[in-house]
Amino acid sequence: MLSDPAAPEALRKILEGKRGRGRVTLVVPMLDDAEAEVTLPGTYSIAGGLRDAIGGLPGIAQVEEI
Repeated sequence: MLSDPAAPEALRKILEGKRGRGRVTLVVPMLDDAEAEVTLPGTYSIAGGLRDAIGGLPGIAQVEEI
């Protein structure tokens, strides 16, 4: 869940070069309590340490493994 417009750039930097089999989907809050889901192109290696790093980025409100 994104809570800051600057979050995608920080996320791009942390995912750079981390190719693997996992997909990354961003949930963006919209008006009237709606949400938009955007799945990033490509696949990434999302190990436990990387999930924690993503969760610690400014503007990332929540990280879930699905």
